[in-house]
Amino acid sequence: MIRRLPCFIAVTTGEQAKQAVYDAKEAGFADINIDLIYGLPRQTLEDIQHNLDIVKDLPINHISTYGLQVEVGTYLYHLVQKEPYFYS
Repeated sequence: MIRRLPCFIAVTTGEQAKQAVYDAKEAGFADINIDLIYGLPRQTLEDIQHNLDIVKDLPINHISTYGLQVEVGTYLYHLVQKEPYFYS
């Protein structure tokens, strides 16, 4: 399963995300892209490698990666302010 930040309300699970990629391919989409976020709280290099191992076998054309930024006013910012150990 693709690892995700457990405190966020997930729209999909890792399995649902993978299935959506396969469904898009089966529906005839030629260009399928995914976004990966790194720098999640307590995320390890092994977690990142695990995610890459999963997506490398998906029928996608492009992967975008983004470093997580804690922005003032967001839910994550609130969590970090409330419980700083969460992001360490």
